[in-house]
Amino acid sequence: MSPKPDHIAIIGAGLAGCSLALELEKRGWFPLLVHDDKRQSSSDVAAGLINPIVPKGVRMTWNWEKMFPGWMEYYQHWEAYLGSSFAETLPLHQLHRHLDHEREWNKQASKGVYQDYIRPLSDDLPASSTAQSGHSVLQSGRLNVQAFCKATRQHFKVKGCLVESRFEADPLKESLGLVNGQEVQYLVYCQGIEMMDDPVWNWLPMHPTGGDILRVKLPEGILANRAIWKSKEWLVPIQNSPNEWLMGSNFHKGNRSQSPEAQDAEDLLNRVSDWLGIRPVLLEHKRAVRPTVGSRRPYLGRHPEHEHLYVFNGLGSKGSALVSWLAPVMADFICKGTELPEEVNITRYWSQ
Repeated sequence: MSPKPDHIAIIGAGLAGCSLALELEKRGWFPLLVHDDKRQSSSDVAAGLINPIVPKGVRMTWNWEKMFPGWMEYYQHWEAYLGSSFAETLPLHQLHRHLDHEREWNKQASKGVYQDYIRPLSDDLPASSTAQSGHSVLQSGRLNVQAFCKATRQHFKVKGCLVESRFEADPLKESLGLVNGQEVQYLVYCQGIEMMDDPVWNWLPMHPTGGDILRVKLPEGILANRAIWKSKEWLVPIQNSPNEWLMGSNFHKGNRSQSPEAQDAEDLLNRVSDWLGIRPVLLEHKRAVRPTVGSRRPYLGRHPEHEHLYVFNGLGSKGSALVSWLAPVMADFICKGTELPEEVNITRYWSQ
């Protein structure tokens, strides 16, 4: 295939790579999605929580107005396009174990825009819980990241535009031969933590943060099944699996190990048992590593020296919501040269 300006390879088929591939295809480009099926990424185990409220300080998440309430409509569009289902609106029930915590939430819930997003918890608290009270966060939900990525990869595989192997080409060549013989002129890096090891991009501040995700079982009726329950840790219902939940989260800063350790699962189970009042049954334990990026803002943009190289990475724990805003923004930047928001543009690191 002869190289064309609108042929582009996306390295990494996790949440960032898959969403960007769909957006570029929507704009008439021909993305080639490169997925290393031998490597586990953070998207392979991500819980996909979508929450407009940052619990610490009870404040709206950064640039919330760009994502809420439109995130569900965004994913419904791709569900119809891909013939799949992966997004669900769910109330998030934030439990309070201390009076000061409850007061802080009550104070914010009465202010301005917060009145559209926070309500006193109307459902009865779990009978077993040690929590004193709670609030419901509205316009929240979950993206099944694994189902979204699987449907997107299959879509591009059917079209002959999925490469299921590690990317091996020299990124500094103007024309980039890939393993299936196709050539492209542009590359977008969406590789998560692997970018730390790439000399082309390792000038961008990035640190590994490991996290454990547990699949657990609870007694029937202990929690309202169609809600996310949260103290500091959280429980998320698994669709079509009665009484099974995803549970997290903890953080291992600076740790790149993807091997789950029994003690970490034990610690999580103990902490959740403390506020839930009952011990979940452990069914599965996974760990993944995601990049923590400079100033906690994603990396979008074009390389300062190699204009055929782009980056769309570092979406972090808010990625499932951020994608609904930033994937279209990144696609427009690539296709039309539109401006990127200053806070996410990697030009902020060029001088370094």
